[in-house]
Amino acid sequence: MPSEQALVAVIDTNLIVSAFISGRGAPHQLLTALRAGAFRLVLSKSLRREYADVLARPHLVERYGIDAESVAAFLDLLDRRALLVTPSADLPLAIRDPKDAHVLATALAGGATHLVYGDDDFLALVGDPRLGELHIVAARAFLDTLISPNMPLRSRSHLSRRNSANSAAESKDYWSLNVNLDHNQQQ
Repeated sequence: MPSEQALVAVIDTNLIVSAFISGRGAPHQLLTALRAGAFRLVLSKSLRREYADVLARPHLVERYGIDAESVAAFLDLLDRRALLVTPSADLPLAIRDPKDAHVLATALAGGATHLVYGDDDFLALVGDPRLGELHIVAARAFLDTLISPNMPLRSRSHLSRRNSANSAAESKDYWSLNVNLDHNQQQ
């Protein structure tokens, strides 16, 4: 289980897709923070599969130029860094969109401090005491939490730098660079 001081989050799939499509804005900053190690991602096999499946949808690939190499490098990063959990099928409360139940279950199973949402289906759960210490927040609110003065400087420093990964080719290099950096750090 993660330490009390660490921010541990689950990211809703549509934020991942938005980050790949736009290469800017809060979703992209969220993935930049993940890459920089500012928080720990909680992931389940079903959520990882959903990320991969949605990023490979032909209409998204064709329209936005999401390339398989960028997606593979991103998924490799997740495989190496994310806390993989097996969520329970039983949730302490009902969720408006049953297809999102596995996202909430992943957050609860991993002891996440935050579930970062990209659609309004999670809003109905905000403040429900059955969620315990889990905060359901939008991407911008989570980023604000990351840059609060109470966070260690190492966790905040990446947010002041801009990333130029705006094209699919640059995105692949962005994630691949991280693969090389992680490999060098492990040696």
